[in-house]
Amino acid sequence: MSISKPPLRPTLHVINETHNMHRTTLKRLFIFLIVFTWTYSLVAQDVLENNVYRVTAYKNGNNQITSTSNYAEVIPPVSIYVPNAFTPNGDGINDTFGVKGEGIRNFHLFIFDRWGEKIFETTNPRQTWDGLYGGEPAEQGTYVVQVYAYGLAKSARNASVTLVR
Repeated sequence: MSISKPPLRPTLHVINETHNMHRTTLKRLFIFLIVFTWTYSLVAQDVLENNVYRVTAYKNGNNQITSTSNYAEVIPPVSIYVPNAFTPNGDGINDTFGVKGEGIRNFHLFIFDRWGEKIFETTNPRQTWDGLYGGEPAEQGTYVVQVYAYGLAKSARNASVTLVR
């Protein structure tokens, strides 16, 4: 038998269900998704934040027959965005510098001045730099940014950011 539909390509990580049911392997979940898409309609319910879903299959023509998966987490590939300027002047627009991303599990951000002195560091991807160094406003200028982000893969980025006063 040949398969006429293209294979599904999401990256899924199956986690235990809260009722201590057996853990569904990734291979079984993919088989479930591929086989049931021909005879069932699939509904993915976002049950938790952070891309955790439960897939429910409804038999075509008979919605009384269903099959529900364990919780499945869709993990996007690691992607990071580093802005190239910010203006910490208190106007509420671009007052802090921070890195945005997706699929990040572990994170490390360093900011260095032009002499190589580390002036900011964080492992929290939501923490931003307010343009202060030692409690005082840092000088206007260009700063070196190093970002290390880990998810399903590692992503490292060297960039620069301009602080405009």
